[in-house]
Amino acid sequence: MRILHLATSLTGGAGIAARRIAESQLELGINVELWSTDNSRTKLTASEKIIKSSEITKFKSKLLTFVQFNFIQKTDFLVTPISLEKLKLEGNQFESFDLINLHASYNLVSLGNLVDSFKEKPLVVTMHDERTFTGGCHYSLGCQKFTTNCNHCPQVRKVFNWLPELTLKNQIAGISDTNLVKFVSPSNWLAEQARSSHMVKGRDVVLIRNPIPKLFSILPIPPQMPSKAIRIAFVSENLLNPYKGFEILVSALNKVPREFEVELILIGRGRIHLTIPNVKVVQKYCTSASEVAIEIGKCSVLVVPSIQDNSPSVISESLMCGIPVIGAAVGGITEILQEFGMPIFPAGDADELASSIVNFQSVNTIETARKAREMFSYENIATQYSNLYASMISNL
Repeated sequence: MRILHLATSLTGGAGIAARRIAESQLELGINVELWSTDNSRTKLTASEKIIKSSEITKFKSKLLTFVQFNFIQKTDFLVTPISLEKLKLEGNQFESFDLINLHASYNLVSLGNLVDSFKEKPLVVTMHDERTFTGGCHYSLGCQKFTTNCNHCPQVRKVFNWLPELTLKNQIAGISDTNLVKFVSPSNWLAEQARSSHMVKGRDVVLIRNPIPKLFSILPIPPQMPSKAIRIAFVSENLLNPYKGFEILVSALNKVPREFEVELILIGRGRIHLTIPNVKVVQKYCTSASEVAIEIGKCSVLVVPSIQDNSPSVISESLMCGIPVIGAAVGGITEILQEFGMPIFPAGDADELASSIVNFQSVNTIETARKAREMFSYENIATQYSNLYASMISNL
């Protein structure tokens, strides 16, 4: 069995998840390649390949993103109904692959074009947000227009109201004549959103969590903290990402009684300037997963105050380290934290988050880590993917 993974990027949440999924399958013995258009300086493995693009194509890609961010969407929340087709589908370079696994595909390739080009080849779509089945929004923020036609999208400017509807219509048409596409979701929440969508409704959506590497399995040395002291981790590739809810955490910290000593460890990009009397702020950017594991392991708790999210890997990473998590009741965050008995607060409610921080209780580090390793291990996740691939290929 030979599998091709396609992902726009090798960085960010979706890119990291795609790399780990491919890596876990390699460890299981599956013949895997991962192709991407990522032009960052990411060090590639032997199974990874960068799809070359001309300078003109790169310019068009950047320009398109700029235009959509500044002129089409009307808030800070990402909407990308227009996407470039960077991947050239002609030629025999795909013939040796038994199945294609598509990940985040903005400015890479559309699912419809893959279906049209490879009518007899099974396709798996691993969803990392809602863009797969909407007219372009990466998170619908409670809007349910994707269940019908995405007309009058509330996240785009009025003059572009027609664009998400047209995009969704084309996406639906692109897969209407095939039964060789299956969808994978890392959370029950995203799976249910997909099943209710006009595009995916009636098709198979399989729950397979995102895998976490063994390096997060090294149990940390519990931090020695005074009784009214807590060390909090907040992790995001972009600390200012509007979905991640950093402002809610800041508001909550301002409500924590002054007798508490709080050390806030920020891990990610984006300069943050905070002045809160009883809060010490430390900002770091980690260049590897092992660095992230070390930094999380130094903390008392991870806080995930997202206003919308699927199933951020940092939660699984923290749990595998035996570090507890306080998270917002949105998306796939809720189901994971309920599984582990961790505190959950209403999304956007800074008062409740402050209360969760003040009333924070330590957990059984060893038991938490053991349970997380069973759920998110490379072997477990790769086996689930392998079974899915094998069933699709055998049914041809």
